[in-house]
Order: sequence, then structure tokens, then C-alpha cells
Amino acid sequence: MTTIAIASLDERELLGVCDDLTPLRPVTFSSSKDTSWLREVLEARRPGSFMVTLKKWSDDQWFAEVTRVLPMPHDDAIVATLRSVPAFRALAEGSLHTIAQASKVQVARRGKTVIRKNAAWPYVGLVIEGTLANAAGDTGRDRFYYSIAPRELFALVPFLDDGATMGRTIVLSKSAKFLAIPREVLREQARQHPELLFSLAALCAQRLRIVTDALFAQATEPVTNRIASFFLQHATPTAGMAIALPPLQTMTQSQIAAAVGTVKEVAARAIARLEEAGGVRRERGHVRYLDRSILETFALARDDQRVYASTV
Repeated sequence: MTTIAIASLDERELLGVCDDLTPLRPVTFSSSKDTSWLREVLEARRPGSFMVTLKKWSDDQWFAEVTRVLPMPHDDAIVATLRSVPAFRALAEGSLHTIAQASKVQVARRGKTVIRKNAAWPYVGLVIEGTLANAAGDTGRDRFYYSIAPRELFALVPFLDDGATMGRTIVLSKSAKFLAIPREVLREQARQHPELLFSLAALCAQRLRIVTDALFAQATEPVTNRIASFFLQHATPTAGMAIALPPLQTMTQSQIAAAVGTVKEVAARAIARLEEAGGVRRERGHVRYLDRSILETFALARDDQRVYASTV
């Protein structure tokens, strides 16, 4: 498998490498920084065309494996979505159709809680359109632990341990469409295809790394640094100021605050500081444009510059 250092590519070159891929011959991009923005770029520029598997190996080693999705003639829309899920790559067509037939599509608008905390939700979810988030807190101040992008699965911990749901799952984008896959149907597929179980466990492990990093950052880094890091997940590799990737363009200041573990007022001051530095530009109260290089100067502060998170 080919591995390319992502820092050497601009957006046009990055898309060119991906467009030249043939099905079943993936490419891996490597970086010393978070590569989650790559998934957002491909979803925005080439929706549904690629399967992206993100992996954090260490604090300074990140990988993104990109595989072209093979289109099938007369494909059912749900089956086509299932085929583009990295965890399902080992499943045959019959298995994908079995899952599709047993599942149901649900739609919800921004702010809606689609799964309550400590609920007996007998499904595994799959985002089709929009973005969800796993949140702590039942009312008032929220804390988003991680976002859930198109073609990502959620409610996996109850699938593995048969317990109640962890936290709340809410809609982060203007609206979202997701698939509710019966837990027992997916378990039967996992019994037949052990590779599926390993893939789901790996996804849970990666999310544990994300949550651990978020809690550590909340305790040790200034809010401005944390917001800059969050914005980088939605910044293209284009030089200079460029339009932000979804769903950041429609997120409220309260949602941004929840994503980094602070309150709206503190987040507002931090965003204003980043705007004064030329790292962001707002329109009608929303962050619309980002400058990756300037944001990186805030996000990539040295360890000896860390302070407790009460500092902006």
C-alpha cells in the first residue's frame, strides 16, 4: 500500500491522488497532526465516493486510509451507503442486503436528542447525512466528546457489552439522517465475519483515544488553543483564508463551546482572539472562513506552554 505525507499536498493535489485511485487499491496518508479534516474534505468535494479510515497511532503519528468505493449498477441507496462503511468492507453483498432490509431510516433536526443517556436502544446507528455528536449532560451545559460524521457508526459500546447507552447522541448539523441497525442483526453478522468485530472494536479504541485527548486538553490547555484545534478539523489545506468545512459553518457558539468543554462566553472571547489574529472570519455570527497556518500556531503550542484550562 502506498503511503504519502499529507503535509506535502495542497487540496488540488490531494483530490488528484484520490481521484486516480482504483477500487480495492487504497492509499494511506500520514501526518504528524490530526487527519480528520481529510475525511471532511472528501465528503464535501466527493460525497460518497471514498471510504476513509482514520487512525491515531500516537500524539505525533496520524494516518488516513482512503479507498475508492466501487459503485454497483442498480444499487439500493442504503446498500450503497453500507458498502462505503470501512467496518463493513469484509461483508458480502448478501450480508449488506440483510442489514439494509432489517434497518430503518430516521431523520432529526439540529439539537434533537436521538438517543438518551442510559437508554436501552437496541440498535447500532450509522450516519447517512449530516453530523451527530456524543454529549455529556442532560440539560444546560453540554460537553461534546466526539462528532459522528457520514458513514460512521455509533452506539457501539452497548453492542459490545449489552449495557445502556453512554451519554446522549444529538444532532450537530442543521439536520441529519441516520440508519438504525438492529443490534442482533449486526451481532449475527459479526459471528459469521470475525473481521467485522475487530473493526468495530478498533473504532471504539480510536474513540477512547479521542475522549482521553479531549479530557487532557481540557485540563491543561487554554480555551483558545482548544478551539483552534477544533477548527483545524474543519480547515482545508488551502493556503490562506478558505471556507470552512461542514458542519462548522452552521454551528452556534454554544455548540463550539460544548465541543471544547467550556461555556459560550469564554468561547466567544477565544473566537474573537483568533479572528483578531487572522485565523478565522465570521459572517452573521458564524465562523465561515479559516486560515489553517494561523490556527496551527495556536493549536500546536509546546507542552511547556500549557496552563490550566480556565485561561483563555
